[in-house]
Amino acid sequence: MRTTIDKAGRGGDDLSGRLVRRVPPPKLVRVGRRLVARPTAAAKDLPDVDVAALIEEVRNREPR
Repeated sequence: MRTTIDKAGRGGDDLSGRLVRRVPPPKLVRVGRRLVARPTAAAKDLPDVDVAALIEEVRNREPR
């Protein structure tokens, strides 16, 4: 499945689920000439999420 998501979090017609950030946003850090996103939350504070399982769950809920 391939889709695009705009800044408001809206996706294309084939997008059935919604991802919601549950941790603080990353901090952009300059490494050489590039900007790199570094997490601001400690690893122990990050939620355990199985994205593939979430996608499969949403697919199974939607009628085909």
